[in-house]
Amino acid sequence: MIGRFNIGRVEICWDPQRVVINPRDWVMPFIGEKGFVQAWVYNRDYIHWQNAEDPLEYECAGKSVDGLKMKSNGLPPPLQMSVVDVSDNPGRVLLKSGYVEAVASTMWVSEKLANRTGFAMQELKNESWFSVVPLSDEVYELEFSTNIFEPNDGTDNLQRSIRKLLFR
Repeated sequence: MIGRFNIGRVEICWDPQRVVINPRDWVMPFIGEKGFVQAWVYNRDYIHWQNAEDPLEYECAGKSVDGLKMKSNGLPPPLQMSVVDVSDNPGRVLLKSGYVEAVASTMWVSEKLANRTGFAMQELKNESWFSVVPLSDEVYELEFSTNIFEPNDGTDNLQRSIRKLLFR
């Protein structure tokens, strides 16, 4: 349970190069659970760097922050420092009350998520730019791309469109 956000989380990691499995097979046991809200498939490294703010983390990894948008961490001196501004990153992840604002090439969304964020499940079936598969009366599988989002893969606009659709 993630404290004040009222979120329980299960994270399943696998190496798609070594294990071939349909992610839906992992999700299906969870969608019937009373508290199921959402699930998604993602590249862990990509999501990490889309959300990393601390310049020291970049330095330790041998990465430069040159050219990245910076902002103040908002703390008073002497704690104030510049951090990477991830607020416009397409792969940013935000913890919200009762859900996680995150986008992915394949997602499973529930009526609970729709109620919390303001989209209508029925509207999803009318969209033609992605695949919608009803898995139950309250859960749909959405496939926006057959490839997991990766760094520099040209999907920034697609990710922003998904965010706009699901998180109003």
